[in-house]
Amino acid sequence: MPISVTRPSRVITHIEQMVHSGQKTAPLTGLAIVCLAHRNAIVALFDTDAHFVLAPRDPPMPVATVAAVLVSCALLGVAPCPMELAARIPASRKRTPMRASAGR
Repeated sequence: MPISVTRPSRVITHIEQMVHSGQKTAPLTGLAIVCLAHRNAIVALFDTDAHFVLAPRDPPMPVATVAAVLVSCALLGVAPCPMELAARIPASRKRTPMRASAGR
């Protein structure tokens, strides 16, 4: 929701704005890190003789690594949603109808 809509109904702190900025840039940053880590695979995408097969990873990724990534995704991607909802509900109860602006 745009800040111009939310701002009249509740206070939005600078920290909250920074968290939302981080959430917006995280997917692109993650993609850039993966591309840098696997440069040969990215270069192979543009090779005319490239052959791709969907196959299990050899050796398999450690369970601890998979668990750490899933927990991180849950904390950073899903946890802010209930927090936002909890902040929004009291603000919506206090909300007063907005007056129409002259000239709009």
